[in-house]
Amino acid sequence: MDDAGLPADAATIVPPATNPSLDPQAIASLKDLLDNNVTDAELRDLLTRSHGDLSDAVGLYFLDKTPGQDNPSKSPVVSITPPPTPTFSSPDGPHKVLHTNEEYEVELTDGVLKWTIGNVLGRIVVQDVVVGGAAHKANIQKADVLIACSGHVIKETNVAPIVTRLSKEVVNVPVLLRFRRADHTHGHHDDRKPSVDTSVVPTELLLSSSSSPVEYGIHIMARALESMRQAAADKYPSDLLLLHYVWSQGNVAVAMDQLFHPVPHFPNFDQVVGHEWYSTDGHVNNRAHPDWPLYDASFPTGPMGITVENIHERTIIVNVKDGTSAAYANVSVDSWLVAINGEGVTHLTHRETLHRIHTLPRPLLLTFCVTPAPWLPALKQTMDVNIRMAQSANPTERHELVVSDDDRTSFGRFQRKLLWVLQVLPSIACEILHVSALNATYNVVPADLLYTADVDGIDTTDGAVARRALMAMVHGMGLHADKGESVVLDLVRGLAVLAQWCAPNSATESHHQHLWWVLHLVLDVFENGSVMEKSTTWDAIVDSLKALGAALSPSAFLRTFPPLLARLSLYSSPSSRIIPLALLPLTYARVHGDLRVQFRGLFERLTMDDAPLVRRAAVFVLPSLARVAGPDAIAWVVQSAEKLSADHSDLVRLYAVQAVADLGDVLSGLDDPARRLVRCQLLPLVNSFVTDSDWQIRHQTVALVPTLLHVLGRDFADVLVDHYVELAGDANMEVRIAATRSAFPISAALSSSEKASDDDEAMHAKVALSILPALSSLSRDPCASVRRAVAASLGAALAMLRASQGDVLVPMIQQLIVDKDVVVAQTVVEQLATASAHLPDELEALVVVHVDKLSKQRPWRSRLLAAECVRHWTEHKTLPPSLVVVALSLLQDTVSQVRLGAVHALVQVTARHGPDWFQATGVGPVLSLLDQPFQLRLTGLEACRELAQRNLIPNHDALFDRVVEAATASKTGNIRVKALDVLVAMAPHLPPCTWDTVRPTLHASFGMEDDVEVQSRHVHLLVYVGSADEADMEPGSAMWTERLRLETTRMKRTRLQPLASVSHAQYPSQAAEELDVLKAIVCRELSLDQLLDVTTSFEASPADILSCVLRVRDTSVAVVEAVATWRSFMVRPVPFLWRGVNYVHRMASDGDFVSKSTALHHALGFKLKRRNPFCTVPGLDAPWMQIPRDDPSAAGLTGDRLHKAAMCILEEEGRMGGPYKPPSTDARWAFMVQREAEHVTQLRFGKLNT
Repeated sequence: MDDAGLPADAATIVPPATNPSLDPQAIASLKDLLDNNVTDAELRDLLTRSHGDLSDAVGLYFLDKTPGQDNPSKSPVVSITPPPTPTFSSPDGPHKVLHTNEEYEVELTDGVLKWTIGNVLGRIVVQDVVVGGAAHKANIQKADVLIACSGHVIKETNVAPIVTRLSKEVVNVPVLLRFRRADHTHGHHDDRKPSVDTSVVPTELLLSSSSSPVEYGIHIMARALESMRQAAADKYPSDLLLLHYVWSQGNVAVAMDQLFHPVPHFPNFDQVVGHEWYSTDGHVNNRAHPDWPLYDASFPTGPMGITVENIHERTIIVNVKDGTSAAYANVSVDSWLVAINGEGVTHLTHRETLHRIHTLPRPLLLTFCVTPAPWLPALKQTMDVNIRMAQSANPTERHELVVSDDDRTSFGRFQRKLLWVLQVLPSIACEILHVSALNATYNVVPADLLYTADVDGIDTTDGAVARRALMAMVHGMGLHADKGESVVLDLVRGLAVLAQWCAPNSATESHHQHLWWVLHLVLDVFENGSVMEKSTTWDAIVDSLKALGAALSPSAFLRTFPPLLARLSLYSSPSSRIIPLALLPLTYARVHGDLRVQFRGLFERLTMDDAPLVRRAAVFVLPSLARVAGPDAIAWVVQSAEKLSADHSDLVRLYAVQAVADLGDVLSGLDDPARRLVRCQLLPLVNSFVTDSDWQIRHQTVALVPTLLHVLGRDFADVLVDHYVELAGDANMEVRIAATRSAFPISAALSSSEKASDDDEAMHAKVALSILPALSSLSRDPCASVRRAVAASLGAALAMLRASQGDVLVPMIQQLIVDKDVVVAQTVVEQLATASAHLPDELEALVVVHVDKLSKQRPWRSRLLAAECVRHWTEHKTLPPSLVVVALSLLQDTVSQVRLGAVHALVQVTARHGPDWFQATGVGPVLSLLDQPFQLRLTGLEACRELAQRNLIPNHDALFDRVVEAATASKTGNIRVKALDVLVAMAPHLPPCTWDTVRPTLHASFGMEDDVEVQSRHVHLLVYVGSADEADMEPGSAMWTERLRLETTRMKRTRLQPLASVSHAQYPSQAAEELDVLKAIVCRELSLDQLLDVTTSFEASPADILSCVLRVRDTSVAVVEAVATWRSFMVRPVPFLWRGVNYVHRMASDGDFVSKSTALHHALGFKLKRRNPFCTVPGLDAPWMQIPRDDPSAAGLTGDRLHKAAMCILEEEGRMGGPYKPPSTDARWAFMVQREAEHVTQLRFGKLNT
């Protein structure tokens, strides 16, 4: 029996395989795909295991062929048996290994470990083991956990020094290490329970050793629950029996033992002792117990003399001091405080009650209730069950659901629970789960799919197949590269779909009892999956629970979610305790009465949690909870915000800043006195944020000052402005940058908050007297990043101040525009151009001068900025003549990006000034571009296209003929494509008669076109030109004459003779393909040389290095594709020789010099490996490169071309008998090594004098 009481064989049995009828065509197709190398029996086995899916069958075939799997037809074996003792060639070797039950010891005598270890949640985990090192020779594996080092047990106090010691390149030896294997899912067993072998063994072995067939289906659960009901004599509700059965994982004996235990096993906030006294009308609600005595006690000024205790949110008197007000008032111990000054407090938490006592003026009149003798012990027993106690000094008083470290860092708990659930699910539930887990688009079960119970407990055919597939999926989780994370996400999505299908049908238990059970099973899987400390799976579970909670009926929700949140709050895993916080807004809105008090108390306990991540989650969810709680709980919200804002964790306080800023919409629902009171309580929190010792909190505070203005209102605007001025002079650069970006949003918030008042001038005075001087000091900051931030904010500043008040910024702008940092000056010019509509005359002249300077500077990005400034200016204001000249002159720039920016500026200028301006001024430069060489002509055609699309060309005659000539007579396909695009853009705006004169020319061009891309443009243009008749094509016709003219004008490009004869041409046309290969090789050699020069200069920017890397990648792919095209004409493929070497074979290694480049390492953030001709992260030797070329899963991937090119190189290596061995005198490699050595010497000793 295992921990849950379930027999080990029943917990791990995989259902027997079904033998559905196989399609003969599928067998034939699979045999053809596998090249007829597989027997019919193997084909049938593959199709059976893949459920008839050819793609999965092919994947299984290649997976079975992977080395290391002796019997691939059987289910994977996951065992927790100790790893085998490694064998060494010599018994006197440096490593002596002794394996014990689940742990093993390694005595290392070689200090070169070659491994990577790290601190993961207070444990030392092996993260990587390099082959050949001492760790690898000792059979230490990845993910093994180090539990002792030289006799010292690993603890949180010594983790860091041990990691530092063992992470050195050479470790002091000998050292004795003790490890625990990572695949042990049970860890240390309880001494009181027998050890159980939970290995998952193949189905055949189980079936051969089992004396009876294994049962599956919901009838197992029904039979067990019926036996529990009879044993309990119908004294317990059905939900409690169901919960105990599910929690015990089907072990009826354990479930009944827990059920009959005098102390309840499960927490539940419903009907806590004293819940019937809940009241919100201000009166003491003692209708349930009118005979319980009540008495009043008056407390004047001075100490009250009572000690109270929070017992499940009931304020209980535990001590009364003699000679105090409480003693004089005859306050008795064990009394329950139920009212203050005549107003009931049973709807408040203990902390709210104490806060009211501390804040109300004296004298106070407290009303107490004398409870019966059994009442208080029952309340304490309920508290012991419902509230987590993890920090008690007495181990017997600790109360929490302990989760092992293995379950927190793996999917073992989820896997074990789901395997059991799959045994008891009905067939239809298995089918829904299987389909929704495999198909991400299957989000909603069809409405016509109704629940049907299995006949006599026998699975349907589809249900048995689905159950078997799901169990195989769960068993094989560990075989995935991500350790099963993707499988868990798919299964969580499927479980969510299944639960939502059960939700509307589980409201009436009598009619839908099985679906109610399935719903509880899904919730139990989610509960066990919550312990996994993995953000992706955690998010998936939380999203699923939120969707399920919204779908449940009110009664079903109250029966499931409050107990679920209570249980999750008791887990030792922080990720489990965070889930109640994430679900608390949803749950709080759907519960009433004393449950709301208990959930507020739960939130208060979680704000004091020992894990900072839990407290951070609490402060994150506080605004959402405040919106749901409403104005009645605003005092409690403020108290929680005060506590979290004073947390000792910087991370919690950082989130507290955002939480306070998000309370604005909550305050809007309060009346004026209450709103002002809350604002007075929140202001000290903001003051503490401003003076916080952590710069990130100050950064967040100054960034949220505009939002805080909305929260605190105009009454505290002066205080927030003073805080802004203080933070603008902060010692941290990031805080000052944030202050710069917040300056004008604060100014806008100040102005907008006073528009309805008569104090506009005062608001503007605050901006002028406080914010602008602070911004002016930031503009003189010694840090260039701060000045750049100031420059970037000028556009918003001018838009807010307008031209009438923009003069106050002139001194600052004049200073920044001549800043020594080029980026600052350029940013100022760009921002001023963007705000051209609000510029004073003085600034307008300044912008014109600097834009003209930018257009003449040598860096092309400066000229591009000039073109963009012209475009921004024109969007808001008429362009000055000098800037028009700038835009037109940049049309003939040598850099294509600058010309394109000038085209956009020209279009915007034309849109601002009108088509007549273009006819008078702009058409000349465009026509001159059409007479220029290739690149400039493309620029002119692009300008025509954009102008025509916006109908900004008034007279098309000047451009139409030139565009038609380019579309028909140009020798370059790109020119013809672009010209045809222009004609298509012009066509809607041209009269039909325009096409009459050019129709023969166009049709003649269409008829002789062989470029596919140009032909695709013809289709669009034929809509306006019309199709040609057969008579128009006869000799002597106008079209025939035009065709002869175009053939003469557009001469066929003569093919050059190949630069080097490869002597393998089998067709005359192969000479052209040889030339293309040679061109590609020359381009690649040049790109390799360029990359070598850039990386060995040690002065190139990361952007230039990355540009060279991308060029090497593109040219390498081009070479492989060109060689493949050249070979496609051959009957027998032969190598393409370059300088006597098979070039494709050489490509795998001729770029190895980049692996030695430190400049490339810094630019990319990681080192490129050898054998990496395409400069990708994995390289040629990565496992994904070994995917068969005909694998259907590779279709449509982004790296498809890279993958195919890499496969070509790998196939060439196979054809040549192995990888290419570069010569030891490789020039690029030698030069790179020499330059790297010189660079290292310069860094250590300085540049040598030559």
